[in-house]
Amino acid sequence: MKHQTDWTTRKLEALTTLPVCNGAGGSVVCVTGELWITQEGDARDIIIGAGERFEVDSRGLTLVHALQPSVVRLHRLDSDALRACVEASAKRLRRAALADLARGALARIASVVRQAIQHAARIGGGRGEALAHPHLNTIPKERACLSSTSR
Repeated sequence: MKHQTDWTTRKLEALTTLPVCNGAGGSVVCVTGELWITQEGDARDIIIGAGERFEVDSRGLTLVHALQPSVVRLHRLDSDALRACVEASAKRLRRAALADLARGALARIASVVRQAIQHAARIGGGRGEALAHPHLNTIPKERACLSSTSR
């Protein structure tokens, strides 16, 4: 459950706009009147009336426009809920970064295996004889291993 703290209550004249920066996780409550809400990067147009609430999900600019004289209450997450929200976002980002690293490592391994197979086919004349090639056992161990500089 989100714990929210009252941030501000404003009375808006008809056709006036209240900008809200980085309101993600907070909410806009229309106490009286009617509000038109738009968010940066979001093509939706949200219209709420008296007693309705909208959960802000944009970190960018959110515009709260009064279609008629209105009272708007803005809520933000309290510090504990905000911390939990930030930690959850960081966890998702870490997971995505690790997945990207794993995909890159797998692609590199697949490339090395393909090159080894192609090289083995060239040495063995394409007949699979490369694995039994006598010179493979004479390669020094330090040269047989891939090093970080061989990328």
